[in-house]
Amino acid sequence: PVTIVGEWEGWGWDRWIPVEPDLPPITVDDGWLGVIQPWPYGYFQNPIPQPPLPKGKDSLQVVVIGSSVALGCNAWLLRGWAWRLQQVLYDQFQHQLVNRAEIGGTVTSTIARYPILVTPTKPDVVIISLSLGNEGLAHCAPHHRRAVQRRFESGILQLVEMTQQLGARPILGSVYPNGDYTAEHGWLLRDTHERMVSWGIPLFNWLDALDDGQGRWQPGTGMD
Repeated sequence: PVTIVGEWEGWGWDRWIPVEPDLPPITVDDGWLGVIQPWPYGYFQNPIPQPPLPKGKDSLQVVVIGSSVALGCNAWLLRGWAWRLQQVLYDQFQHQLVNRAEIGGTVTSTIARYPILVTPTKPDVVIISLSLGNEGLAHCAPHHRRAVQRRFESGILQLVEMTQQLGARPILGSVYPNGDYTAEHGWLLRDTHERMVSWGIPLFNWLDALDDGQGRWQPGTGMD
């Protein structure tokens, strides 16, 4: 006889995924036992290049640079905020948005790749959306946290300057929560956010919408 020992997940809502016809194979990441994410997350097993929507005659060229959240990770088929912005900008104004975000992107890697990621597109607007999480804030020694914060802010300002040198307008994505942050991390997050606001550059305010007050995600927003 075989004995199977397991744990029944009999609470909360059902796990679910959208049904979309004629799609190639998809990998579905449904989290882990006992944590039912509010939205499904799946992506193509073999990435399919998505050409940008065509640009209108007198419309703007918008480029997004950033990390996994800007890429769309944890959203169904990577349809995160940048994908949704792409649809709105095209439908209303025929602006073209090109997403050059990358998983694990940091200020250092983005600065190094900027001439390849951004310059050839001849942008009118560059949206810069990176995170303190990828800089290692959550797991570095406490006495290194300020240095991580300063390096991040300096890198963002360098990316702003590089964008302005192209004759393009920078827009910032503010810092955002992390599931591994503590209250002290949250204080540094807020400190950086307020400094970014003071720079006078247009800013998408992720933090006030998503922060639980301690630097962590508000319930229900960490997997979306």
